Amino acid sequence: MKPTYGIIKLAAVAGRADAAHRSEMVTQLIFGEAIKILKQKNEWFFVENVADGYQCWILRFSFETLDEVAYTAYASHKTYLTFDPVSKLKVKGHETLYVPCSSILPFFDPETNQGHIGNKIYTFEGNIVPAKQKPNAEKILVKANKMINAPYLWGGKTAMGIDCSGFTQSIYKVCGMQLPRDAYQQAEMGLEVALKDARGGDLAFFANDEGKITHVGILMGNGKIIHASGKVKVCKIDDTGIFDGELNDYSHKLSVIKRVI
Repeated sequence: MKPTYGIIKLAAVAGRADAAHRSEMVTQLIFGEAIKILKQKNEWFFVENVADGYQCWILRFSFETLDEVAYTAYASHKTYLTFDPVSKLKVKGHETLYVPCSSILPFFDPETNQGHIGNKIYTFEGNIVPAKQKPNAEKILVKANKMINAPYLWGGKTAMGIDCSGFTQSIYKVCGMQLPRDAYQQAEMGLEVALKDARGGDLAFFANDEGKITHVGILMGNGKIIHASGKVKVCKIDDTGIFDGELNDYSHKLSVIKRVI
């Protein structure tokens, strides 16, 4: 099948490993993200997130289809992202939609606060940032702190539930940099630095007993890290790893620190 495209039109869509409701949620696709449609199985579509190349199965009602012309217009339009953990969209003729941080606002005009998906016009309420901006540590840490206490959810990418790499990806995205989806992929980026030379905004990666990267967080400076483990929280970090005050023990073994900005 010749690839076609789509825009996610719901707040957050479960991306599953297989074409079944009971299948593991491996990621989420959030409002406004573009997808490439690869194949179909009944009401399920196997898609690729255009931004990071991640593939998963989603349901048909989750997205608005785009032909090549419409997708080119979408991709070439100046992109704005939602900044707050949750923002409001009022879709003309439809119910209000609440969308998560780093949602893309398709065909958005900041002068009117309006955009559209297909023939549905929406009005945005909240704070926005341009997708193309220069990331810096201050922006990253301000945004990361807004997600404190967001519950952990495997595959999640929103303040209602987020995993470790979904947290880092969403924070960096809204600050102007697209990271890959999974922690081990993010660990392949950037320049390696020692903990003593690390600074706020650097990414710290942690490995299991087999040496596989399984966790990631954002360094804050002063021996602290913010990460999603049980919930988004701030913990101490040293050369051994993350020391969790709630557990009174080390929870993750430090593998490598990368500077990506």
